[in-house]
Amino acid sequence: MEMNRIASLQSKWFIEFERSNVHNIYDRIAEHFTKTRYRIWPGVEQFLRQRSPFDTVLDVGCGNGKNLISHNHNLFCIGIDRCVPLVRTCKERQLETAVADMLELPFQSEKFDVVLCIAVLHHLCTRERRILAIQEMGRVLRQGGSCLLYVWAAEEKNGKDDVKNTKAREKMRFLDESKQEALIPWVMIEHEKKTKATQLEDTVQHCTLERYYHLYRQGELEEECLQSNCFHIQHSYYEQSNWCVVLNKKK
Repeated sequence: MEMNRIASLQSKWFIEFERSNVHNIYDRIAEHFTKTRYRIWPGVEQFLRQRSPFDTVLDVGCGNGKNLISHNHNLFCIGIDRCVPLVRTCKERQLETAVADMLELPFQSEKFDVVLCIAVLHHLCTRERRILAIQEMGRVLRQGGSCLLYVWAAEEKNGKDDVKNTKAREKMRFLDESKQEALIPWVMIEHEKKTKATQLEDTVQHCTLERYYHLYRQGELEEECLQSNCFHIQHSYYEQSNWCVVLNKKK
């Protein structure tokens, strides 16, 4: 029964959908992503500062490594990501990273004291796959360890932190009536240099790509975490258009 369930989660349709609408998009936007994503979010920074000295931290979906450059220098941090260009950027920054899938983390059970998963879980296109990812994070976390999850919120609180996401929200394309499955635009600006006679011209080109997101309703992330049967919920909060939850692994 368990093998059949796992096989269904690895359905070719789901894999192809996420490859086309998430993985391939990040491969294309990786350089531009790195130029625009460089500041650690306040809640993530505070969470890391509160960790104990010499804790081992796994960042699941580490991107360009902005959260691995920890403000608590006594932490030992490792990151994984599906995007090869972003992992390459991390290695150029001398960060410990590897290419891996969040549904199959390449680590022994109970290996880490802390797990981060910041703005990644919402790229999985079914509830089953998201719960499986949460279970996998629970597997590699030691008993009593802490986990921090961020996912994009369906609700918008119109605070100052949400202003930057307004244009993206206005242009998103919904794939369902509940307006929780969405394709969200990423506009890349490319500078192309052309030589005309002896004059050098800069041509600015805009390329819009769409990434898939599952937009979370309030309380939905907590439901998935409880259904994973791995965690106790410590507390939840809202930050920069994200629902966030701090978890402790069950002992």
